[in-house]
Amino acid sequence: MAEAKAKNTQTEQKVEQTPQKNTRLSRAEFIKQTMDRKKRAIDENRNAQVFVSDSVAGAEIFYNLRMIDSMDSAIRKLWGNGIETKEVEKWIKELGEIKNKISNLESFGREILVKIDNVRNIDNFDLRRIIQREIDKNKEEKTA
Repeated sequence: MAEAKAKNTQTEQKVEQTPQKNTRLSRAEFIKQTMDRKKRAIDENRNAQVFVSDSVAGAEIFYNLRMIDSMDSAIRKLWGNGIETKEVEKWIKELGEIKNKISNLESFGREILVKIDNVRNIDNFDLRRIIQREIDKNKEEKTA
């Protein structure tokens, strides 16, 4: 009797494992499921932002920003639990410096693009609109 139960248990395990091996997703199905999962994540998180890099620098910086974001969250949660106030103060100071450098770099890049006086080769719609406004503003100031 014990042998019969053991055989039944083994048979049930084999039956349960078989569908898993035979239900391999095609590449198209896998991609579709991945896309659906990403869309659900964006829909469920109203503050989610999507970043599609146009350059190698953008991809590298975005990766670093994601890591810094996770580190910042962890450091703030663990503050006082193995992380000293001096370390957190230095962390916050360094983050502030990074924010300032990014703002300065953005301003410098904007100046360069406004100087060209043509938005035709700018692919990003928001950036194109911002640069066009500044170009128009500069033209108005010159004529006034």
